[in-house]
Amino acid sequence: MSPTDFMAHPVQFPTLRKDLIFYPGPRSSRGEPSWTLHDPSRNRFFRIGWLEFEILTRLELRDLEQIVTSINAGTTLTTNREQIAAFIRFLTVNSLVNATGTEGFSRLRAQSASMIRNWSTTLLHSYLFFRIPLIRPDRFLVMTLPAVSWMFSERFVAVICFSAMLGLYLITRQWEAFFSTFSYLFSWQGAALFAGTLSVIKVAHEFGHAYAARHYGCRVPVMGIAFLVMWPVLFTDTSEAWKLASKHQRLVIGAAGMLAELILAILATLAWSLFPDGPLRSIALFVATTNWIMTLTLNLSPFMRFDGYFLFSDWIGIQNLHERSSVLGRWWLRHLLLGTNRPCPESLPRNKRRFLIAFAYATWLYRLILFLGIALLVYHFFFKLAGVFLMAVEIGWFIALPIANELKYWIKDREHIYINTRTSITFITASTLIVFAVIPWASQITAPAVMKKDYYTRIFSTLPGRIESLTVEEGKTVQKGDPLLHISSKDIEYRLIKSRLDIMLAQWQLTFQGMDPKMMDQNPVIQRELETSLTEYNGILAEQKKMSFVAPFSGEVVAISEHLKKGDWIRKDELLFELVDHKKWLLEAFIDESDLERISVGAEGIFYPEILDWPPIKAHVTRIDDVGTKDLSDPYLVSPFGGHIPVKKNIQTHKDDRKEWIPETSIYRVILEPSEFPEDLHSLLRGTVTMKGVPRSMFSKMWKAAVAILIRESGF
Repeated sequence: MSPTDFMAHPVQFPTLRKDLIFYPGPRSSRGEPSWTLHDPSRNRFFRIGWLEFEILTRLELRDLEQIVTSINAGTTLTTNREQIAAFIRFLTVNSLVNATGTEGFSRLRAQSASMIRNWSTTLLHSYLFFRIPLIRPDRFLVMTLPAVSWMFSERFVAVICFSAMLGLYLITRQWEAFFSTFSYLFSWQGAALFAGTLSVIKVAHEFGHAYAARHYGCRVPVMGIAFLVMWPVLFTDTSEAWKLASKHQRLVIGAAGMLAELILAILATLAWSLFPDGPLRSIALFVATTNWIMTLTLNLSPFMRFDGYFLFSDWIGIQNLHERSSVLGRWWLRHLLLGTNRPCPESLPRNKRRFLIAFAYATWLYRLILFLGIALLVYHFFFKLAGVFLMAVEIGWFIALPIANELKYWIKDREHIYINTRTSITFITASTLIVFAVIPWASQITAPAVMKKDYYTRIFSTLPGRIESLTVEEGKTVQKGDPLLHISSKDIEYRLIKSRLDIMLAQWQLTFQGMDPKMMDQNPVIQRELETSLTEYNGILAEQKKMSFVAPFSGEVVAISEHLKKGDWIRKDELLFELVDHKKWLLEAFIDESDLERISVGAEGIFYPEILDWPPIKAHVTRIDDVGTKDLSDPYLVSPFGGHIPVKKNIQTHKDDRKEWIPETSIYRVILEPSEFPEDLHSLLRGTVTMKGVPRSMFSKMWKAAVAILIRESGF
């Protein structure tokens, strides 16, 4: 702030509120004293340094120049009008001063109005995070603290350390039994015990924080449940730990929850060696391993405001770590991309400043991955329409909104952004990316493909039976309609004889019913039986016809079964042989649904074989299926066999050699005719085909994919 600004906007000198409480704070790394300012009306704490304390003691001077002169002359500190004005604004914004006059009351009304949200914003914030206070435990903690105070003694710590070593020693003597106990957790009884044990341990975690805070004289006003994106977590208000000057005490309070779980894990490890097999031993195993490892992994992360964050922040001596690092991260980003020459928001040593900037970017990356994961979980756990909406809220609030706010700041601060090398590079890069995303330049369509015979079939036995005649052998050329194989079945023959007898009996009854009046009454029944027998007979004949195999087209018999010979018995659905036509080849490719409208019959393409020894082969599109492929009978392109089409097993088909696979996404088959093919190619050839299609932009592709997902998932 320049002197002109001070003349135009004179600083108002407020008076500090009388209910504020000051506590001695920890000394800084340079040995300077600090104080903790407690606002009891909101139970909020503010850490101020030596300079801020000196300013507070001189507010009654009510003149910037006099305060600057007094501090510079009476202390070893050096300050200026801007620093003093900024601290006064800090006191005013955080309502730490008395509101007097019209301006003061107007400011309070404006702050109160800013806290009022409309119903949609309130609902959104309530969905993302809200707390439910359950109990006020302070009186209970004071009464019961003597019963647990022995846990803070050095003797108890020594006992726990000895128990940990003893438990680990006993486990090393029975590793196999230790890990075999895991199996109980996969039953419904184990799942119920898992949930119950987890609930008890989490309660112990929160009471660990509460008792540690009370042990050091800090009040615990409330305990309850917080919901983070509808996921319940317990919470304990230990904010009074801020008033403690001892870093050791604050660290103990911050780590007490994890230490409580660790103590339970150590005792459970020891108990596991003593319990017999059963539920209690499984619970001990769970407490000793899975739960506390997962809890420590989650709680120790400094990238979210859990225990690990406060421990890390207090350990390195940087309060408000997330906020301060984020400010530095944004400042460095603006300096990197825009070349702004604004001074660093904080006067810090170079190494500490670099650390905070790196920490900010690590936090943003961690939260990006975490919130995307939460968005996917929300999408899958809610019904479809709500899942899509809530996932959009997650991405919009945690990802898109911070980016939009940063861009809004750039626009607002455009007067201080000048054309330089960095702004030019940023502008050119951004423009290139936008052009790359918007202009429809991508005309190539790439799809997994396989080159195979145009006429190719695998012949399976339709019924179990005995081979009566076999007129083919490996490598034999046959013509369309030539007999290949005949199978006889005693079951078919028996059913045919029985069906003929049933037909003859029904016909005889209808012919001679005039001789017996009683049979006249059964005429409709006999007629229906005759029709049923005729239908059954025709069906058996159709089955018998299928037991004689003829060549469906002219070609060569290949891959004939080794044990196939006259007189052998074969089972149903057994692969007998394959028939191929070597004179004509085709390319079978599968494209994504979004590329369907971009390609047409006659489009040119190039097939790149998977085997590098084969040269690329030119081809053109001859047919495009109008209906999406529901299953893939040939496994050559599916992911379980090294292909590029993600599939899932069709559980309704599980025959030995006829496994079918269902595509995970909508795909359409495209048939191409190659202009040439290698003469020494005798088998299938897998690869990739590229085809020329209608140009499309990346933005259009992503937009259509998003709309397709929305339409597909909007149903219930």
